[in-house]
Amino acid sequence: AQNRRLRARLLATACPRTNIAETMLAALGDEHVPLLDASLGYRTAYREAAGAGVIVHDMGYTALAAAEEVDALTKEVLEVLHPRGVPKPVKREKPEADDDED
Repeated sequence: AQNRRLRARLLATACPRTNIAETMLAALGDEHVPLLDASLGYRTAYREAAGAGVIVHDMGYTALAAAEEVDALTKEVLEVLHPRGVPKPVKREKPEADDDED
């Protein structure tokens, strides 16, 4: 069975920032499985964050570039999942407590 609603994308990770890498990445994506514009570079911050059990956003200035990459990826994934905008959370009313003491 096929999931026709599935929207697959390719994510480049640990890629160097060179002309050759950019050319190779451009050739990877196609109309069936496009390459995301966002990518995650080969950064020490990702390994250090994993080792410390934190996210790169918690690592301060030294991980700023990694945090920006994660933010760009998050934004792009949300745009793929919700092309008309991320839905706002629905407020749910709490049921009234039953104060009857029988």
